[in-house]
Amino acid sequence: MNRLSQEKQEIVLSALSEGNSIRAVERMTGHHRDTVMRLKHRTDDAENARIENKLRFDLVKYTASIKRKKREGLIFLQKHLLAIQEDIASDMRILTYLKKLLRK
Repeated sequence: MNRLSQEKQEIVLSALSEGNSIRAVERMTGHHRDTVMRLKHRTDDAENARIENKLRFDLVKYTASIKRKKREGLIFLQKHLLAIQEDIASDMRILTYLKKLLRK
């Protein structure tokens, strides 16, 4: 299968990226519109795959970030609950002491 040189591919893709139609690129470059379309589709497929991989990577990173934040939040809550339990235990000791004083 014949392929356009890298330089000719860049010229065709550049013309397409400037907003020219496939037929206009055909007239400008002298390459058949099917050749231009195949190059465009090959490039679009590669770009779509690149974007899909980036989105997949971002999703994994975002999910990991959420899990980390949930874990940090749980650790914070556990520490806070322990502090509350210690305060309650301290208050119970004070109440027990006061009850003993009142009984006397």
